[in-house]
Amino acid sequence: MKKILFLFAVIATVVFTSCSKEGKQGVAGKDGNANIINTSLTLRNWHTIWDDGTSYDYTDSISWTQIDGSILSNGVVLVYALESTDNNAPVVWYALPFSFSGRDNTTGLKYLESFSYSINRGAIKIECVGYDEISGSANILSGLNGVQIRIVVIPPSIMSKYPNTNWKNYKEVDGLVNTYRAE
Repeated sequence: MKKILFLFAVIATVVFTSCSKEGKQGVAGKDGNANIINTSLTLRNWHTIWDDGTSYDYTDSISWTQIDGSILSNGVVLVYALESTDNNAPVVWYALPFSFSGRDNTTGLKYLESFSYSINRGAIKIECVGYDEISGSANILSGLNGVQIRIVVIPPSIMSKYPNTNWKNYKEVDGLVNTYRAE
């Protein structure tokens, strides 16, 4: 029994005295984006502000608690809208505010649509304003249901870390956020 205890004491001494608290410094890790917050949403709750049959103004509001006083004071909230969900069209995200317009080549009638957003503590409001001389505004509201948006909240510490990022370029921001979806 004494031999077993002695052997245990020797092994314990070797084990505990051969361990060191200090070791080589590990390789520096890659800068992360843990503080960037992002989400994708589909808008389905548009409200009519006004609509005269040709001109219109619709809004959809989103509650999002990640937009707090610190973000409002010193950070950035970016909103992007997906141009098309048509499987044959390329995936293109546009930074809001965003406008597009066109003219019917046969009739000469015009259309214009503009998307913008505003932020408050805990909320984002998306607004769509425009006019459509071609088909009128009757089809616009139903077409807006299903618009996909992506919201990215960037705290000031991240913005200062990446001063050369073009925050209006979705692919640059998406690469930083690491949420790129293959097209």
